[in-house]
Amino acid sequence: QLDAFLSMKKKEKDRETEAQVIKIIIDSREGNSQVVKELSLMPNVKLELTNLDCGDFVVSDRVGIERKEAKDFVTSIIDGRLFKQIKDLSSVYPKPILLIEGFDIFAVSGVNPNAIRGALASIVTDFNIPIIWSRNGKESALLIYAIANREQRELKRCVVIRSTKAPLLTYEIQEYILAGIPFIDRRRAKALLMHFKTLQNIFNAPEEELAKIPGIGPKIAKKIREIATAIYSPEGEEKNR
Repeated sequence: QLDAFLSMKKKEKDRETEAQVIKIIIDSREGNSQVVKELSLMPNVKLELTNLDCGDFVVSDRVGIERKEAKDFVTSIIDGRLFKQIKDLSSVYPKPILLIEGFDIFAVSGVNPNAIRGALASIVTDFNIPIIWSRNGKESALLIYAIANREQRELKRCVVIRSTKAPLLTYEIQEYILAGIPFIDRRRAKALLMHFKTLQNIFNAPEEELAKIPGIGPKIAKKIREIATAIYSPEGEEKNR
């Protein structure tokens, strides 16, 4: 009984420690940037480098961040990269953010300032993407950390990579559907599917059974049941925002 008690306490402590860690997923092309170097020096931050379909930093299931240095922002307008990147980001993350590093966006020679202003206006009004500014890599890192901290520690949201590529295989679609539920990442989605086998079984399962799955617990189990049984009413939800 003592061993079981100590084992339970260790698991509780591990969960508490894991909850304190802020996870930030970073596109591999950002690996050598000053931003990543600054983030790596911060306590309780876990960085994961991978190839992202869109965005440079993922800090939750709904927030993806595209970072542009001032000069690159302007050149990406000229070569046509910017709006594709912005469109992709806004299509997969409910709360996309554009982070522009440096304030000298009008210093690039040969570019009409009105074209730059027009691009900024389009990003904000056409794509509903907020723009935040920083002076350098260190300040960018602090901003990214602050957003990640709010999403993960304060709002208890998990980190989920979203892809511009539509899932094709059945198991990918099943995982994708579950990962759309708040607090469920791909790891939890796989655990649910491995246990219940089908989406139908998951959505029909009582909260007590869902809560028994590792990584789920009562809170996420309740959210699954809420989503599974809620009546579709977009008009009502919009009014309550």
